[in-house]
Amino acid sequence: MRHSSTTVFLVRIAFLSVLAALLFGCGGGAPEAGGAASSDREGRLYMRTMSWAGGVLEISWYHVVEDRIVVNPVGGVDPVDLDLEVERNGRNVATYQSAGEGELSIEWGDGRKQNVRVETRDGNLSAFDGGLMMVAKPFTGAEFEDLTYTGLASVAQVTRTVTLRFGKDGRFRMQRLGAVTGGPGTSGVGADEQGDEGTYDWRGNTLHFRFKDGREWITVGQPYDLGNGEIIIGDQLFKKAG
Repeated sequence: MRHSSTTVFLVRIAFLSVLAALLFGCGGGAPEAGGAASSDREGRLYMRTMSWAGGVLEISWYHVVEDRIVVNPVGGVDPVDLDLEVERNGRNVATYQSAGEGELSIEWGDGRKQNVRVETRDGNLSAFDGGLMMVAKPFTGAEFEDLTYTGLASVAQVTRTVTLRFGKDGRFRMQRLGAVTGGPGTSGVGADEQGDEGTYDWRGNTLHFRFKDGREWITVGQPYDLGNGEIIIGDQLFKKAG
């Protein structure tokens, strides 16, 4: 079936209107602790998942605000501090413009340029450059009431297990066990165990860890219950222990 040029033009206008609405999101001020999801304030936070050969699942975070895309914000998203992101995370901050129906032209902070395919569903991004997108849900606080989580990540011959305990009193304990197995033609296993503790707080999708030795870690995440009260922190899926 052939479509007239007028019909094609109207379809493109409709798509770009929806795309602009979902990318710009809603305006709003900084939330109170435990407030609504980032999608309810300035910009919108998406979790992007990408499956690679060997069953490896890559998790990343895309916050789209005004005319910028910030990937894996280092200062949290409640709200995003664009000046800080440009300073400390510049290569992952991009400007964008339409490159036609279902396509964006993106320029990253380090000068990289690319055109990516995007898809939308129900007014939200559903795919970005081959990865699946979903609007992130905010933490409710119930995830941090004297609960312990475990997470496992493996890349090539390296395996990392993390046990994370959240206390109602705002304190956390973290235990990390890393193991390296021999590759092809080698044998043996090496392991290293480390422990940390400190205080934490949260706001929306942002977690702020303050370690006892003075280090700080700000990251984003969301509840992701697959049947065992799972949560995602950074790029790792955690399950409730026991």
